[in-house]
Amino acid sequence: AEEDSGGKKKKGGKKGGKGKEEDEDDEIIDVEAEVSTIMQELDQGMAEVLAQLDDEFSKFRTGRADPRMLDRVRVKQHAVDVALSHVSQVTAPDPKTLTVQVFDPDFVSSVEKALRTSGLDINPMVAGQTIRIAVPKMTQETRVKLAKQAAQLGESSKVKVRRVRHLGLERGNKIKLTKDEQKKFDKDVQAVTDKAVKEVDDKVKAKQAQLTGDE
Repeated sequence: AEEDSGGKKKKGGKKGGKGKEEDEDDEIIDVEAEVSTIMQELDQGMAEVLAQLDDEFSKFRTGRADPRMLDRVRVKQHAVDVALSHVSQVTAPDPKTLTVQVFDPDFVSSVEKALRTSGLDINPMVAGQTIRIAVPKMTQETRVKLAKQAAQLGESSKVKVRRVRHLGLERGNKIKLTKDEQKKFDKDVQAVTDKAVKEVDDKVKAKQAQLTGDE
């Protein structure tokens, strides 16, 4: 067996053998495998975009207690800013209350200060190493503002979806596909893209309904 310029071994050489047909079969298998890989990576890329959108929405203050609301809070620890989760555990014992259990009593004041200056419009109440937060009810102005932010995040997510689609098509263009294979590939990529865009729209509508509806 000899090697081609790309380093792949060519089958054949036997008298009356079917080396050419075997090479063609190998090429078809390689194309199918490559297309399958691209589609899997496309699905993964879309899923990551949707997960990022969910994560951003989880940080909205919606008037309902959710520990993820405090994910962005940073606490000063030994002159270094660390995530709140590094120095405490946050739970939601009921829909209107968050509880922050500080691990080290020496950092209770630092955690309280971080919460008060977080921009979340919350009023932490300290009791030992436990800090309780009554989640304030949203004003109509806040609801409208967050609903607009949800729409903006949705548009940003669609841009990311289209970027993932573009990268997938670019990779597909580098494969030797027949006209029919290319048509099917493009159709499959568009189907995955359309599905992701619809999921973004559905998530935005659901979040906006939650924000503008009565608590």
